[in-house]
Amino acid sequence: MNMALRVLTALALFIDAGVHIHLAPGYQGASPGGIGQGNLFLLESAAAVLAALYVLIRGSRASFALALMVALSAFAAVMVYRYVDIPAFGPFPAMYDPVWFFEKSLSAVAEAAGALLAAVGVVRTAPSAAPTLRGGQPRVPLPEVMDCPGLSIGTILRRGAGLPKLPVGSMVARWLMDSRTAERASSDAKAAVAAYGVAGIWLSTVFSTGLGLQVASLAAGAVVVGGAAASILRRAPRFSTPADRITLLRAVLVGLVGVLAIPGLFTGRPADPLLVVVGCAAFILDAVDGPVARRTGTASAAGARLDTSTDAALVLVLSFATAAAIGSWTLCIGAAYYVFQAAGYFRPHLRGSLPASAARKAIGAFQPFALLLALVPGVTPAFAATALALALALLVFSFTRDVVELERGRGAGSPAAKVRRPLIR
Repeated sequence: MNMALRVLTALALFIDAGVHIHLAPGYQGASPGGIGQGNLFLLESAAAVLAALYVLIRGSRASFALALMVALSAFAAVMVYRYVDIPAFGPFPAMYDPVWFFEKSLSAVAEAAGALLAAVGVVRTAPSAAPTLRGGQPRVPLPEVMDCPGLSIGTILRRGAGLPKLPVGSMVARWLMDSRTAERASSDAKAAVAAYGVAGIWLSTVFSTGLGLQVASLAAGAVVVGGAAASILRRAPRFSTPADRITLLRAVLVGLVGVLAIPGLFTGRPADPLLVVVGCAAFILDAVDGPVARRTGTASAAGARLDTSTDAALVLVLSFATAAAIGSWTLCIGAAYYVFQAAGYFRPHLRGSLPASAARKAIGAFQPFALLLALVPGVTPAFAATALALALALLVFSFTRDVVELERGRGAGSPAAKVRRPLIR
């Protein structure tokens, strides 16, 4: 029931976003003052897409509350501007529109349905009173730290306030913990795949450039999301953490960027502004999952590898988008990480460890920033090419320095071999 509610809520939000994206160009020309009505439509669409993905992946009370806020505010705006002639104020243009037509009616119905479904979700996910054990002792759910495999069963059980002190060697407790953790990890992976499936098919249909390119773009995004989900499911023991869920959300967003970017690689069509919005969301969330992992004490090598592969995929799909506008040489930015990884199979010492480097992290963060900057509407091709050329030069310098350091440290006993290699470039 909960999954069906999540899918229906997300579907209503996706329909609302699709209608607003479709109508945005016409309304921008009709009401260009201030922010512009078309730009407001695009912002509302981005909020609806993010809320829908959040509901699909997380299904928490907070996600349903966000969906309720987005859907209800959009529905209220439609109704108010249908019946009340509000003049322009501040950066907001006059948006009075007393006419009902199919697209407007469809979005209003979707918004109302989305708000109603989200409200049901908020109620259904409300915390209930804690059940009790025999003798009236409260039963407190095991804490989120269960998802961290590095802790002993006894430590985990004793951290739950009010939990009875079960024997450390209890096979029942171990089985329950492993079962619950594995089930949660499987649900997270499946929700990410479902979110991408719904959003990807919708996006590829709205921006359709032919069946062949639609299938190719969906397949490209599926590789990203499928790889992220598989990395969760392959873990032994299987687990997922709050940071992993954020990274899975990023993987879904990266997959959607791929859906929008692949057609332009073959048709030469400029990137849609929605690609920049979704790409920026994926880029910004990269600054969230790491701190969440450290704050919750759930940082792990598996999570770092998942984060790194998602970072690399974002850079790759963004380079697809810039190749059409700037030149095919920008594909070198997206391919550099994968070339380095492939070289490690021929020269295994290139897969060795390197000490942490602030410069390496800064250069890595500059790559998606430069690619997104080049795709922003209004940026001149000359400025975009300059930013991307600088990004490529810094990337080549960073990889060259790493290769030289690893080649010098080849052999036993090198200091580099004793330090875990940072997984974020």
